[in-house]
Amino acid sequence: MTEFKGGFPQLNNTGDKKLFPKSELEDIKTSPQYLFFWLTEVITGERGEILTSLRKWLRTVDDIIDNEYETPTPQGIDVQEYIRSKTKLVKDFSGESQSNEVFAEKDDAPLARALKIARRFGIEITSELLVQMDLFKTEFEKRGNKDFLVESRVEMFERAKVGDRVIVDIILKILGVRNPASLPLISMGIGQQLDWLADMRDDISNGLITIPREDVESFGIDLSKISEFTTFSPDKNFKTWYMEIYNKIIIDWQKAQKEDAVILREAMSSKGYLLFWNGFWKRAINLRLKIIQANIRDWFGVNKTIK
Repeated sequence: MTEFKGGFPQLNNTGDKKLFPKSELEDIKTSPQYLFFWLTEVITGERGEILTSLRKWLRTVDDIIDNEYETPTPQGIDVQEYIRSKTKLVKDFSGESQSNEVFAEKDDAPLARALKIARRFGIEITSELLVQMDLFKTEFEKRGNKDFLVESRVEMFERAKVGDRVIVDIILKILGVRNPASLPLISMGIGQQLDWLADMRDDISNGLITIPREDVESFGIDLSKISEFTTFSPDKNFKTWYMEIYNKIIIDWQKAQKEDAVILREAMSSKGYLLFWNGFWKRAINLRLKIIQANIRDWFGVNKTIK
């Protein structure tokens, strides 16, 4: 078995059930999805710790990558090296490494804890984590080059689906849902698209252009207006594009809710899926919709009612 050394904490102490002091979980408790995390641990026991631990680790990694000038990387390494080291760490902690030693930072303890519990329960989430690390890598490289994240709208939708699948598949595996790939709600990439719309101004200001290149050209969008952080006054072309994407997402979301109701009626899912749908996914989507509703009001002077 892989022996963890270096900055890695001693996790062989079976009496240490909780990885984090209560005070360190306050950020989870104040989130709109706290009920979901709490219920997951109540219903699944230690399996729920996989989710809370992964959430903590991924947030730390994402914050360092997104705020490279404000949040220094461990030991002052550049961000690309940081991403490579974390990708290797996922493989090492998953038992794929040929070495009997893994050197990690203190912040990596949640990842080690999550994967240790996952192995105990036979839950394989390494592939999803590696996909997520690749998504981090691509976005950082595009932002560094002030480049378009995707070339076409088709590519945008496909990337959004991948982004949703990574997180949702991990959650459903932990909850014991079988064959999550068959569930229609994940195939639409709704969550990732909403993230892009909600964070679009900040992303573009930081060099990551989340509007497809072909849409910028065909709609005649002036990116310089979008990146004006303090005096945001987009032209009508951007407004037309933004509202078109928004309205499509609303249609997809309404469709997903109807299809999900059919799944539940036909008893094709488990209690775990019901917990995921009502406790997490609907809350996460509705929170993003409210943020976008505020964007539309502030940017375009249009009031949209989110139902």
